[in-house]
Amino acid sequence: EENHNNSKKINKLTIATWNIAFAQGNGSEGGPGYTPLSKEEMLARLKKMAQILRENNADIVLLQEVDFHSARSHYIDELKVLAEEAGFAFGARATSWRANYVPHPLWAPRKHFGKIRSGGAILSRYPIAANTVELFEKPRKYPFFYRMFYLFRYFQDVMIELPNGESVQPLRVGNLHLDAFDPKNRIEQAELLKLRLEKAQKQDMPFAFFGGDFNAEPPEASQ
Repeated sequence: EENHNNSKKINKLTIATWNIAFAQGNGSEGGPGYTPLSKEEMLARLKKMAQILRENNADIVLLQEVDFHSARSHYIDELKVLAEEAGFAFGARATSWRANYVPHPLWAPRKHFGKIRSGGAILSRYPIAANTVELFEKPRKYPFFYRMFYLFRYFQDVMIELPNGESVQPLRVGNLHLDAFDPKNRIEQAELLKLRLEKAQKQDMPFAFFGGDFNAEPPEASQ
């Protein structure tokens, strides 16, 4: 930041993107090895995440798999905890999964996820002026009763106001989470995302940056 006559201008931003797996970590999808954590364990992990964000001086954070009010995470508002612990004044939610009861994992009723209120979010040290969330279509290959409990994937479109002298400079930021289990559906979502980015460019309000969890390995990845 520069400060001339009490006016500020931002010359550098530190951006982070993090799928926090609702503070569960490995096994968060309910597969082999999934063991629910205690409330104390989850809070400790969230505080450690906040510490990492502070140590890296993150200004804007794109988050995925954040629980807002879910039984599996003891109804902790994970976005609120991260914001308070890491010192973020502003946050915007992208709720993409609402279910009163999710019977998963099926083989262990005591481990069922239960009530879910979850999605993505953006944390910012600067004011958030607008927040729009587009939910992508669920995979059509699944039967209707499975789709009832299945989460939406999404694209979150946020406008952040950066100090720019005596005025503010709008910064358009995108946060996304694409399908993990249906490659065809993931490609369709990526194509739709491409159209959204092109439209923003034509309207002279392009995204300064976007990111998140693409659930896709780049073809040049070594592992």
